[in-house]
Amino acid sequence: MSETPLFSTFKSYIEQEQSVTLATVVRGPDALLGAKALIPANGPLLGPLLDTLWRDKLIRDAQLLMREHSSATRRYEDDSIEVFFDVNRPPSR
Repeated sequence: MSETPLFSTFKSYIEQEQSVTLATVVRGPDALLGAKALIPANGPLLGPLLDTLWRDKLIRDAQLLMREHSSATRRYEDDSIEVFFDVNRPPSR
């Protein structure tokens, strides 16, 4: 999947005021750097990062961070992979 559909979908979730997390590899092997996953609270999951062995951990961590209303960095594979979770939640009303 190219970056353009992923980012346009990310933007759409934000415009519709739906909770969504964009996970990005910020440290690790060159082949994974910048790999992304779009993990919405409700909706289909997208992105090449979901084709990795730690897919379930990424989804679990994204859901936890959305509940906490918090962006954060998490480490995987004995700290050799670092993923930033950019959590976007609708404004409180």
